[in-house]
Amino acid sequence: MLTSSLVGLYDFENRQKLFVDVDSRMKFALLTAGSGALPIAREARFAFFCHSVDDLADPERTFVLTPEDILLLNPNTKNCPVFRSRRDAEITKRIYRLHPVLVDESDPAAPSNPWGIRFSRMFDMSNDSHLFRTREVLIDAGYTLEGNVFKRPGAEDMLPLYEGKMFNLFNDRWAHVESDAPVGTGPDDVVMPRYWVPVGEVPKEHDAFIAARGISNATNERTYISSFTPFPIGMGHSAQMVGISQDLKPLLLRFYAAISSFAFDFVVRQKLGGTNVTFSITEQFVMPSPETMRQAPAIEQVVCRLYSASASMCSRFESMGFPCEMTPCNEAARGADRARIDAWAFKLFGYTLDEVDHVMDTFPIVRKKDEAEHGEYRTKRLILEAFSSL
Repeated sequence: MLTSSLVGLYDFENRQKLFVDVDSRMKFALLTAGSGALPIAREARFAFFCHSVDDLADPERTFVLTPEDILLLNPNTKNCPVFRSRRDAEITKRIYRLHPVLVDESDPAAPSNPWGIRFSRMFDMSNDSHLFRTREVLIDAGYTLEGNVFKRPGAEDMLPLYEGKMFNLFNDRWAHVESDAPVGTGPDDVVMPRYWVPVGEVPKEHDAFIAARGISNATNERTYISSFTPFPIGMGHSAQMVGISQDLKPLLLRFYAAISSFAFDFVVRQKLGGTNVTFSITEQFVMPSPETMRQAPAIEQVVCRLYSASASMCSRFESMGFPCEMTPCNEAARGADRARIDAWAFKLFGYTLDEVDHVMDTFPIVRKKDEAEHGEYRTKRLILEAFSSL
């Protein structure tokens, strides 16, 4: 049960050496709480990532939250979200009023899980290490490598064990684990893991899942990193498996388009105080209901196209009933398709044009990379153009 004793919480970073002998990365906070002898406050004032006391006088840096706001944003854990500005807080609260969280356990008698969300970890990198085999061991045992699967006549296949660093948004083959060599973009190019696992140890019921990195940071280029991956494969615990109800499997590509978007990432980074993207944190991410998603314009073809340079991914989409035609990788076309998905998601979540403009400015690393490569904030321009045309 929430009380109303909190008056203010001001979070500081020691960037300006307020404490001379303390590392500049250290954080500290000024907490003010009331007691029974003081009037009960119906709202508390907050500020995060401040560098000096002067920041507390900036009306754009401080914001207020009521107990009801905290329950709205984090109904299960009731912890405080971390906003960088008053505008961020206002936008996030408005989006949360429009849509439910993925899993709402605030009422134990009637928990809500409209997507039938299921979280799981397939293999623990320590506890299950007795199942893992290296390339050298398998070659010595007479296995040969086909793609990234080891095979031997009369023996079960050894599947690659994927880790979070191997995939990225709309990219199932982002990086090899033990090599800095670039991954090819041809139809049969694959990423190489550290380990392989027996096919018989891989659960069979995970065909409708999305892989998501379990480690992130709100100061990264993007916060929530997820991807479709080939199937079947092994998956280490650095990659969480997020599944939806089998009855909603026809909406899986729309669901992924939503969670891969800037619209979703913006609200996620307000909820992530550390680097671990735990199941309990993920449950409280906002998401339009399946009914709302069904009414949205079709986006499946665009999602498939972003994976269509990979033969194994086209095969997976086809097996799920989504047509996928092989196409060569084209980075300019991919940028336009990513913008279409982001514009679609901003509309789906209910952002206004002015809010989209603001949200895109809260991703400074994306801006910096764009300006270095294109001489402009290309991602923002493409999204705003696509959003305006919808």
